[in-house]
Amino acid sequence: HLPGEEFQDLGAGSILVKKTAEYKNIPVESINGKYVFENAKKGKGLIRAIDQMVEILGMGIANICYVINPEVVVLGAFYNFKSRQKNH
Repeated sequence: HLPGEEFQDLGAGSILVKKTAEYKNIPVESINGKYVFENAKKGKGLIRAIDQMVEILGMGIANICYVINPEVVVLGAFYNFKSRQKNH
């Protein structure tokens, strides 16, 4: 069970960008995933947003594994994602 919303919404890279923009009080359009991870590496206080996303991804992946029992789980990412706009 995931808290609140759908897995694809809570675990999406665009949500990480949106939460980071909220934490930093900056326009969401001005940042992307690369900004989040590069600034987190520099110790700019973005670990909280990443930790929340990792927790959601962990719960979602665990739920999927309980249902389909795969032999292996492979993850990959392209972290230059932008925040999804509701009107697109």
